[in-house]
Amino acid sequence: SGATVRSDAILIVSGGGQLRGAIISSGGGLGVLGVASGTIVSSGGVIEVGSGGTASGTTVNGGSGYIDAGGTLSTATVENSAIVTVSGGASASNVTLQSSGTLSAASGAVVSGTVISSGGGLGLAGTAYDTTVNSGGVLEIASGGVAHDNTVANGGYIYADAGSTVDTVTVSSGGTLSVASSAAISGVVTLQNGGSTTIWDNAGGTIDLVGDTNQGLTISGLGDGGTVTTVISGYSGTGPGNSDTINLAGVSPTGATYAYPSNDQVVVTLSNGKTITLN
Repeated sequence: SGATVRSDAILIVSGGGQLRGAIISSGGGLGVLGVASGTIVSSGGVIEVGSGGTASGTTVNGGSGYIDAGGTLSTATVENSAIVTVSGGASASNVTLQSSGTLSAASGAVVSGTVISSGGGLGLAGTAYDTTVNSGGVLEIASGGVAHDNTVANGGYIYADAGSTVDTVTVSSGGTLSVASSAAISGVVTLQNGGSTTIWDNAGGTIDLVGDTNQGLTISGLGDGGTVTTVISGYSGTGPGNSDTINLAGVSPTGATYAYPSNDQVVVTLSNGKTITLN
């Protein structure tokens, strides 16, 4: 307990060993195959958690962290430009990212309970559960990544890149969700009034518009017509100018006509004769 690892020194916690309250200074290194709790990794310091190792209550303050396959990181803070990489087969839970702190989760990694605060970022190629993105925080879901049960607060951002999947999301007023072409929505996106969500016509899933004057949904990819695969629910209002609004990016309303094949559909016929179907 209470060890300080200075420049060019390395401390190794073997399987069955326990370390408490260590400080890893610049140039120092900590390798964990047992259990390390309450570790502080300063700028220039490194912690690596190997297979079977567990690090809990860790603060990575400007340093670096590597969670190898079979390793576990729990209840950690990553801040001041620190970077922690979670490899495939490793896990991280209840990590707070702030002040340019970054968590990078590779394919096959599992992260849960991540809180992304101002300046923090989660780059996700693996699987994430229960992520909260606060003001100034960013979650970017790379190709192959899957994010379940997300909350985007005012000023937070989620970017779902091509080939990624975003599951259930609540987008609060002032929050932003951007789903790229060929990215997928697998659950329900609850879009609060004042929130912003941009999707492509092939995203799938469901968008639930909350309120009667929700103007936050933009759909791309319909310049030449097409059918939107996303179900839009909660669309309501009392009349023109006092209703929910859906922006069809790149589509001109000039000369367009509208038909309603059922209570749950609208078909827009463009001036060139091509049609757009919303469900």
